[in-house]
Amino acid sequence: MKKQIPRSRFSNTPFIDGFTGIDNDNTEILIGNSEKQEYLLNEPDDNPKYMTLFCSIIPKSEFPKINVSTSYATSIDDDAAKSTMTYGIYSGQPIRMKGFVSELAFQSRGLLSSDTSSIKNEWIDFLKLNPNVYTKVFHTQTHDIQIENAVDNAFDDSDVLHVKTRGHFFAGSYYPGIKLSDIQQYFFYMGTGLQAENYINIISARDIISTNNVLPAQDVTLQTLSTLEDDVCDGKIRITFPDGAQDGVTYTSISITKTTIVSDIAQIILKKEDISHE
Repeated sequence: MKKQIPRSRFSNTPFIDGFTGIDNDNTEILIGNSEKQEYLLNEPDDNPKYMTLFCSIIPKSEFPKINVSTSYATSIDDDAAKSTMTYGIYSGQPIRMKGFVSELAFQSRGLLSSDTSSIKNEWIDFLKLNPNVYTKVFHTQTHDIQIENAVDNAFDDSDVLHVKTRGHFFAGSYYPGIKLSDIQQYFFYMGTGLQAENYINIISARDIISTNNVLPAQDVTLQTLSTLEDDVCDGKIRITFPDGAQDGVTYTSISITKTTIVSDIAQIILKKEDISHE
Protein backbone atom coordinates (compact mmCIF):
# COMPACT_ATOMS: atom_id res chain seq x y z
CA MET A 1 0.00 0.00 0.00
CA LYS A 2 1.43 3.45 -1.01
CA LYS A 3 2.15 5.70 1.92
CA GLN A 4 0.54 9.16 1.69
CA ILE A 5 2.68 12.26 2.09
CA PRO A 6 1.15 14.80 4.50
CA ARG A 7 0.19 18.10 2.88
CA SER A 8 -0.08 21.54 4.42
CA ARG A 9 -3.25 23.49 4.05
CA PHE A 10 -3.36 27.32 4.03
CA SER A 11 -6.41 29.42 3.67
CA ASN A 12 -4.51 32.38 2.10
CA THR A 13 -0.79 33.07 1.98
CA PRO A 14 1.61 30.80 3.94
CA PHE A 15 2.35 33.35 6.72
CA ILE A 16 1.10 33.61 10.24
CA ASP A 17 -1.27 36.43 11.07
CA GLY A 18 1.51 38.79 12.19
CA PHE A 19 3.09 38.80 8.72
CA THR A 20 0.04 38.98 6.48
CA GLY A 21 0.73 42.67 5.80
CA ILE A 22 4.03 42.07 4.00
CA ASP A 23 4.18 43.18 0.39
CA ASN A 24 5.55 40.13 -1.40
CA ASP A 25 6.81 42.13 -4.38
CA ASN A 26 8.56 45.05 -2.66
CA THR A 27 9.85 43.64 0.63
CA GLU A 28 13.64 43.80 1.10
CA ILE A 29 15.00 41.32 3.65
CA LEU A 30 18.66 41.65 4.63
CA ILE A 31 20.37 38.34 5.25
CA GLY A 32 23.96 38.15 6.43
CA ASN A 33 26.40 41.07 6.79
CA SER A 34 25.57 44.43 5.27
CA GLU A 35 27.21 47.84 5.47
CA LYS A 36 23.76 49.37 5.73
CA GLN A 37 23.29 47.94 9.19
CA GLU A 38 26.15 50.06 10.55
CA TYR A 39 24.23 53.27 9.80
CA LEU A 40 20.66 52.21 10.48
CA LEU A 41 20.54 54.17 13.73
CA ASN A 42 22.15 57.33 12.34
CA GLU A 43 19.96 60.38 12.16
CA PRO A 44 19.13 61.51 8.60
CA ASP A 45 21.24 64.39 7.23
CA ASP A 46 19.11 67.51 7.55
CA ASN A 47 21.76 69.87 6.19
CA PRO A 48 20.96 71.44 2.82
CA LYS A 49 22.84 70.04 -0.15
CA TYR A 50 23.09 73.47 -1.79
CA MET A 51 23.24 76.96 -0.31
CA THR A 52 23.46 80.45 -1.78
CA LEU A 53 26.08 82.71 -0.23
CA PHE A 54 25.63 86.46 -0.73
CA CYS A 55 28.96 88.29 -0.75
CA SER A 56 30.29 91.79 -1.09
CA ILE A 57 33.21 92.05 -3.50
CA ILE A 58 35.75 94.43 -1.99
CA PRO A 59 38.50 95.53 -4.42
CA LYS A 60 41.97 96.56 -3.31
CA SER A 61 44.33 98.55 -5.50
CA GLU A 62 47.72 98.65 -3.83
CA PHE A 63 50.68 98.88 -6.19
CA PRO A 64 54.31 99.77 -5.47
CA LYS A 65 56.44 102.23 -7.43
CA ILE A 66 57.95 99.93 -10.02
CA ASN A 67 60.07 100.72 -13.09
CA VAL A 68 60.27 98.30 -15.99
CA SER A 69 62.70 98.78 -18.85
CA THR A 70 64.09 97.15 -21.95
CA SER A 71 67.04 97.97 -24.22
CA TYR A 72 66.53 98.03 -27.98
CA ALA A 73 68.10 99.06 -31.26
CA THR A 74 66.24 100.79 -34.07
CA SER A 75 68.39 99.48 -36.91
CA ILE A 76 69.41 96.04 -38.11
CA ASP A 77 72.98 97.34 -38.34
CA ASP A 78 75.12 95.51 -35.81
CA ASP A 79 76.87 98.77 -34.92
CA ALA A 80 73.61 100.61 -34.26
CA ALA A 81 73.41 102.31 -30.89
CA LYS A 82 70.97 100.93 -28.34
CA SER A 83 68.34 102.89 -26.52
CA THR A 84 66.40 102.10 -23.35
CA MET A 85 62.73 102.61 -22.68
CA THR A 86 61.62 102.82 -19.05
CA TYR A 87 58.13 103.04 -17.61
CA GLY A 88 56.74 103.39 -14.12
CA ILE A 89 53.93 100.98 -14.86
CA TYR A 90 51.76 101.75 -11.82
CA SER A 91 52.20 105.52 -11.88
CA GLY A 92 49.07 106.05 -13.98
CA GLN A 93 51.00 107.82 -16.75
CA PRO A 94 51.75 105.12 -19.34
CA ILE A 95 48.75 102.96 -18.32
CA ARG A 96 45.53 104.35 -16.91
CA MET A 97 45.01 102.53 -13.61
CA LYS A 98 41.23 102.92 -13.36
CA GLY A 99 39.64 99.47 -13.28
CA PHE A 100 42.78 97.61 -12.21
CA VAL A 101 43.12 95.90 -8.83
CA SER A 102 45.66 93.88 -6.91
CA GLU A 103 43.10 91.64 -5.17
CA LEU A 104 39.40 91.07 -4.52
CA ALA A 105 38.10 90.11 -1.08
CA PHE A 106 34.77 88.31 -0.69
CA GLN A 107 32.89 89.17 2.49
CA SER A 108 29.79 87.27 3.57
CA ARG A 109 26.50 89.19 3.63
CA GLY A 110 24.03 86.34 4.15
CA LEU A 111 23.24 82.69 3.59
CA LEU A 112 20.16 81.13 1.99
CA SER A 113 19.21 77.48 1.68
CA SER A 114 18.51 76.34 -1.86
CA ASP A 115 15.91 73.77 -0.71
CA THR A 116 13.47 73.31 2.16
CA SER A 117 16.21 72.53 4.70
CA SER A 118 16.81 75.14 7.35
CA ILE A 119 20.19 76.70 8.04
CA LYS A 120 21.51 76.30 11.55
CA ASN A 121 21.83 79.45 13.61
CA GLU A 122 25.37 78.49 14.59
CA TRP A 123 26.34 78.55 10.90
CA ILE A 124 24.95 82.05 10.53
CA ASP A 125 26.82 83.13 13.66
CA PHE A 126 29.97 81.47 12.31
CA LEU A 127 29.87 83.62 9.16
CA LYS A 128 29.28 86.74 11.23
CA LEU A 129 32.48 86.00 13.15
CA ASN A 130 34.33 84.91 9.98
CA PRO A 131 32.94 87.09 7.18
CA ASN A 132 35.99 86.92 4.87
CA VAL A 133 35.39 83.76 2.87
CA TYR A 134 37.87 84.16 -0.02
CA THR A 135 40.47 86.47 -1.54
CA LYS A 136 41.32 86.47 -5.23
CA VAL A 137 44.93 87.66 -5.51
CA PHE A 138 46.19 88.86 -8.89
CA HIS A 139 49.83 88.72 -9.95
CA THR A 140 51.64 92.06 -10.02
CA GLN A 141 55.21 93.32 -10.31
CA THR A 142 56.92 93.79 -6.96
CA HIS A 143 60.37 95.08 -7.99
CA ASP A 144 62.17 96.85 -10.82
CA ILE A 145 62.93 94.58 -13.78
CA GLN A 146 64.91 94.70 -17.00
CA ILE A 147 63.04 92.80 -19.72
CA GLU A 148 64.43 91.14 -22.81
CA ASN A 149 62.84 91.64 -26.20
CA ALA A 150 62.87 89.98 -29.61
CA VAL A 151 62.21 90.93 -33.22
CA ASP A 152 58.54 91.67 -33.82
CA ASN A 153 57.58 89.61 -36.86
CA ALA A 154 54.26 91.41 -37.21
CA PHE A 155 56.03 94.09 -39.26
CA ASP A 156 57.35 93.68 -42.79
CA ASP A 157 61.10 93.54 -43.33
CA SER A 158 62.66 96.99 -43.49
CA ASP A 159 65.71 98.93 -42.38
CA VAL A 160 63.90 99.74 -39.17
CA LEU A 161 64.18 97.12 -36.42
CA HIS A 162 60.93 96.40 -34.61
CA VAL A 163 61.07 94.64 -31.25
CA LYS A 164 58.55 93.41 -28.69
CA THR A 165 58.79 91.88 -25.23
CA ARG A 166 56.81 89.00 -23.83
CA GLY A 167 53.73 89.57 -21.68
CA HIS A 168 54.51 90.05 -17.97
CA PHE A 169 52.16 90.18 -15.00
CA PHE A 170 50.45 93.52 -14.49
CA ALA A 171 47.21 93.45 -12.41
CA GLY A 172 43.63 92.20 -12.28
CA SER A 173 40.56 93.90 -13.70
CA TYR A 174 37.50 95.00 -11.71
CA TYR A 175 35.01 97.85 -11.62
CA PRO A 176 31.30 98.17 -10.70
CA GLY A 177 29.11 96.57 -13.35
CA ILE A 178 31.90 94.44 -14.86
CA LYS A 179 30.91 91.06 -16.27
CA LEU A 180 32.20 88.12 -14.25
CA SER A 181 33.88 86.73 -17.35
CA ASP A 182 35.92 89.95 -17.63
CA ILE A 183 37.41 89.71 -14.12
CA GLN A 184 40.80 88.32 -15.10
CA GLN A 185 44.54 88.74 -15.04
CA TYR A 186 46.17 91.39 -17.25
CA PHE A 187 49.72 91.62 -18.61
CA PHE A 188 51.91 94.38 -19.98
CA TYR A 189 54.38 94.28 -22.85
CA MET A 190 56.69 96.82 -24.51
CA GLY A 191 58.04 97.34 -28.00
CA THR A 192 58.72 99.66 -30.90
CA GLY A 193 56.12 100.68 -33.48
CA LEU A 194 56.09 101.40 -37.20
CA GLN A 195 58.47 104.36 -36.97
CA ALA A 196 60.53 102.77 -34.20
CA GLU A 197 58.64 104.76 -31.54
CA ASN A 198 58.51 102.96 -28.22
CA TYR A 199 55.26 101.94 -26.53
CA ILE A 200 53.79 99.95 -23.64
CA ASN A 201 50.48 98.10 -23.88
CA ILE A 202 48.34 95.72 -21.84
CA ILE A 203 46.64 92.47 -22.80
CA SER A 204 44.11 90.26 -21.00
CA ALA A 205 44.57 86.62 -20.06
CA ARG A 206 41.84 85.66 -22.53
CA ASP A 207 43.60 87.41 -25.41
CA ILE A 208 47.02 86.09 -24.50
CA ILE A 209 45.58 82.57 -24.76
CA SER A 210 43.42 83.03 -27.86
CA THR A 211 45.82 85.13 -29.95
CA ASN A 212 49.46 84.89 -30.89
CA ASN A 213 50.07 88.62 -30.65
CA VAL A 214 52.04 88.39 -27.41
CA LEU A 215 53.89 85.41 -26.00
CA PRO A 216 53.63 84.95 -22.22
CA ALA A 217 56.70 85.33 -20.02
CA GLN A 218 58.41 82.21 -18.71
CA ASP A 219 56.81 82.46 -15.25
CA VAL A 220 53.28 82.61 -16.67
CA THR A 221 51.55 79.25 -16.25
CA LEU A 222 48.01 78.11 -17.04
CA GLN A 223 47.08 78.31 -13.36
CA THR A 224 48.16 81.96 -13.15
CA LEU A 225 45.72 82.75 -15.97
CA SER A 226 42.68 81.59 -13.96
CA THR A 227 39.77 84.00 -13.83
CA LEU A 228 37.44 84.55 -10.89
CA GLU A 229 34.91 82.20 -12.47
CA ASP A 230 37.62 79.57 -12.86
CA ASP A 231 38.39 79.74 -9.14
CA VAL A 232 34.73 79.46 -8.14
CA CYS A 233 33.92 76.60 -10.53
CA ASP A 234 37.06 74.74 -9.42
CA GLY A 235 35.82 74.82 -5.82
CA LYS A 236 38.52 77.09 -4.44
CA ILE A 237 36.02 78.73 -2.10
CA ARG A 238 35.63 76.25 0.79
CA ILE A 239 33.76 76.90 4.02
CA THR A 240 33.67 74.39 6.88
CA PHE A 241 30.77 75.05 9.22
CA PRO A 242 30.78 73.79 12.83
CA ASP A 243 28.65 70.71 13.41
CA GLY A 244 28.63 69.74 17.07
CA ALA A 245 31.18 67.09 18.04
CA GLN A 246 31.99 66.25 14.42
CA ASP A 247 34.75 67.78 12.32
CA GLY A 248 32.26 70.07 10.62
CA VAL A 249 30.38 70.21 7.35
CA THR A 250 32.30 71.56 4.35
CA TYR A 251 30.76 73.36 1.40
CA THR A 252 32.61 74.21 -1.82
CA SER A 253 31.78 76.73 -4.53
CA ILE A 254 30.37 75.56 -7.86
CA SER A 255 29.09 78.74 -9.54
CA ILE A 256 28.79 82.52 -9.16
CA THR A 257 26.40 85.12 -10.52
CA LYS A 258 26.41 88.91 -10.44
CA THR A 259 23.67 90.88 -12.11
CA THR A 260 24.02 94.17 -10.25
CA ILE A 261 25.50 97.26 -11.89
CA VAL A 262 26.09 99.65 -9.02
CA SER A 263 26.20 97.20 -6.12
CA ASP A 264 29.17 94.89 -5.54
CA ILE A 265 26.97 91.99 -4.34
CA ALA A 266 27.51 88.57 -5.90
CA GLN A 267 25.80 85.21 -5.30
CA ILE A 268 27.90 82.08 -4.89
CA ILE A 269 26.31 78.62 -4.99
CA LEU A 270 27.87 76.23 -2.46
CA LYS A 271 27.53 72.44 -2.56
CA LYS A 272 27.97 70.16 0.44
CA GLU A 273 30.93 67.81 0.10
CA ASP A 274 29.97 64.15 0.03
CA ILE A 275 31.44 62.01 2.81
CA SER A 276 31.66 58.36 1.77
CA HIS A 277 31.69 55.64 4.45
CA GLU A 278 34.39 53.05 4.19
